[in-house]
Amino acid sequence: MRKLSLVNHAIRVYAQKNNLKPSWTDYRKWGKGKHIRLRFSKSGNEQIEELYATHYVSQAKVEEAKKRRESQKQNHVEAPVSKSSQPAARIPGPSLPTDSPFETLVHPCRCIKAE
Repeated sequence: MRKLSLVNHAIRVYAQKNNLKPSWTDYRKWGKGKHIRLRFSKSGNEQIEELYATHYVSQAKVEEAKKRRESQKQNHVEAPVSKSSQPAARIPGPSLPTDSPFETLVHPCRCIKAE
């Protein structure tokens, strides 16, 4: 346990020197049953538990990830929608050609215009 405490201390010192923000994470049992909080130490000491459940985050990296996520949302293109006023009908059998290549995107099953 002493070696782990030394490593944890070294991580905290490094985080302070590099202006990393502490971020506490709530670790819980996953799966069926009660979702009880997981413990890192045998004693269950709150200070020890808090130290081991703390991550250190670079604010610059967080801002970079937010910008990247926003640009991905803006660049996301939805599948084009058929502008036909007639509904598409499902036809069993081999694939049949359609008037518009977009209809197959809207209706992935074998589709042609209903008459």
